[in-house]
Amino acid sequence: MSLALALVAILVLAGAGFLGRDRIREFVTWLRWGDDALVLSVLVEDFLSDESIKPTSSDIATRTAEPQWLLISEQLEADIEHCGREVPRDLVQSIRERNAERVALEFLPVGRADSERAAQLHLPGFNERRDLALARLTFSWGRHSGTLTCLLRKSGSRWVVEWRCVAYYL
Repeated sequence: MSLALALVAILVLAGAGFLGRDRIREFVTWLRWGDDALVLSVLVEDFLSDESIKPTSSDIATRTAEPQWLLISEQLEADIEHCGREVPRDLVQSIRERNAERVALEFLPVGRADSERAAQLHLPGFNERRDLALARLTFSWGRHSGTLTCLLRKSGSRWVVEWRCVAYYL
């Protein structure tokens, strides 16, 4: 379906009262951000619902994290080694390439750009078929920090966490 046809269908359904404002906003977000918005929303929900992490702040930064050493393959491997997991090389390459520059994440329902203790998201890395995603965020933990790394698999139109690993930096 072409983008123009999809937009016309939404306007017709909205005008007929079949779609509420929230559903329209969700669809427009998906058109602009696609799987990035869906994957990062699952990552944020997972992070905020995990009582074992106990982050210093539940704020989520409204821009992606600075490109940094946390995305090099050796650091990713070290962060998840204790969980007994491996990250597919194509996902590592994708997440590194996609995070060369900071990006505004205007689709997030939570966040404060000015919070120094806010969790920092990275755009996810995808495999070629776009049915696997590597998602990662850095968070404050007392005077220290940590990372949450998740591998997500697409199931129909939803993304599901296949495995997750938390690493703490002391």
